[in-house]
Amino acid sequence: MREILSKLLSYRISAISRELSRSCSTSWLGRSESPVLSYSNYQSTKVPPRDPPLIILHGLFGSKSNWSSLGKAFAASGRRVITVDARNHGNSSHVDSMDYLSMADDVERLMYQLDIHKAIILGHSMGGKTAMCLAINKPHLVEQLVVEDVSPDVSRTSAVTSFPQYLAVMRNINFDEQVKTLSEARKIAGSQIQSVFQVCITFNM
Repeated sequence: MREILSKLLSYRISAISRELSRSCSTSWLGRSESPVLSYSNYQSTKVPPRDPPLIILHGLFGSKSNWSSLGKAFAASGRRVITVDARNHGNSSHVDSMDYLSMADDVERLMYQLDIHKAIILGHSMGGKTAMCLAINKPHLVEQLVVEDVSPDVSRTSAVTSFPQYLAVMRNINFDEQVKTLSEARKIAGSQIQSVFQVCITFNM
């Protein structure tokens, strides 16, 4: 029985790996480009430095600033921490292409730029898929992989494949001309996007 279960588990892991590999090599928004990534660097001067550095990749619609507090906390141990804005996010360049393989290549180029030969990669949600793609395609660059709040199972719609739907909804938000405060605008926007976001979240559970 143990041998059968082991074989079944091995088969499932192989299947997920194949699906993720296909996801990491498929572009859905066209030509791949090489944007300039914005990043923040945290390193304590009070304790001896520790290797390898930690690179943190945020989720869809997030930015490196989401991780600033934790970046500083992680750096207190002596480890160098780099938080990164993904392409089309934060202060990084905006380009036409938006796929996991390209985003993984972006991280590889940044590591080369910063003279980082190997790093611990922490990815949240979309950043987790990017981190998995980097680990699959360039395992020699990844000392350890930390994936948060996302599964390697790509058989369902992921955050990135839902991206055009999110954008379409946000572009169609209608604001009353009488809106005078940011809180009022947030309430109006929230009521209009809640339904489609809930559908996408439920579908991806």
